[in-house]
Amino acid sequence: MEKKEYQKPIDYAKRALEIEKQYKNPANGVESYEFLATCYTELGEKEKSNSISEIIPILRIVLAMRKKRILILR
Repeated sequence: MEKKEYQKPIDYAKRALEIEKQYKNPANGVESYEFLATCYTELGEKEKSNSISEIIPILRIVLAMRKKRILILR
């Protein structure tokens, strides 16, 4: 993809993150952040990609904790 072709997918991923915040579904957020990190890497924007990549493991931990809590509550 050319650089200008990444803007639309980035916009979609950002919109998906906005929707995720409304519905509080971090599982979707992980995918959107991964996609954004990949797009920024491909664009050569390493700083943005690295910043976003730092969020992903935190979200995964939150998801695991929620899943564990749900299992315990059952």
